[in-house]
Amino acid sequence: MLNLFKLFSKKSDSKIYEQEAVAEIPPPIIFGENNTIIYKDNNNEIQINNFNYQDYLIGINLHVIGNNNTIIIDSSASFKNSSIKIDYSNNGTLKIEGNSELNNLEIIADLADNFFISFGRDNKVQGGLSIICIEHNSGFISGNECLYSHGIKAISGDGHTILDHSSGQILNKPEHYITIGDHCWIGERVLLTKNTQISDNSIVAMGSIVTKNFLEENIIIGGNPAKIIKENIDWHSCRISDYIREFQ
Repeated sequence: MLNLFKLFSKKSDSKIYEQEAVAEIPPPIIFGENNTIIYKDNNNEIQINNFNYQDYLIGINLHVIGNNNTIIIDSSASFKNSSIKIDYSNNGTLKIEGNSELNNLEIIADLADNFFISFGRDNKVQGGLSIICIEHNSGFISGNECLYSHGIKAISGDGHTILDHSSGQILNKPEHYITIGDHCWIGERVLLTKNTQISDNSIVAMGSIVTKNFLEENIIIGGNPAKIIKENIDWHSCRISDYIREFQ
């Protein structure tokens, strides 16, 4: 792997020149082999590398260590104070589609080979969503038109193994991705654990801990552990007073 800090290793009579030349090169963000980072601008696909990432990945602190990872980001998605950190993970995929506003989004894949993370269209992260993949074959899928509040965490595993004392069987193995359907509203300080699913047009109440699949649509779930607290609902992103003025 080319070490960018050694590009100016040739000795010069002017140490000041050497320091200025090195300072102009941004530090490398991509380490490994066959990592592909694509910035999609209309019909064009621009490949991101250690030299040009600052021109395209505005609002994202990107760091990749691993091999054969693929990141695809649509140009119509906007970021603020966000980070993508892939540490010693291989063969992973991250896709972010268009027209999403992602503020304080944190994505971490740590020793998580074959991770898969995907955001659909028109998602909005208002003030903090952490997606943490810490197991192989784990991931997070967000549908279209989802709203994420503040201080939300989605963790794909427990980080340690829990065993049945008699049989030695693993009790807490991740079996599928954390999945959020279309048009879901995830409230403040929600925790989404491994093997969970929220179906379309649903709301997760503030402070809930979600530990299982909810296959029913149009529901509100809440509590610790979360359960269905109201059925047959829908929701709109505008404030109540604005909704009354515009729609009633």
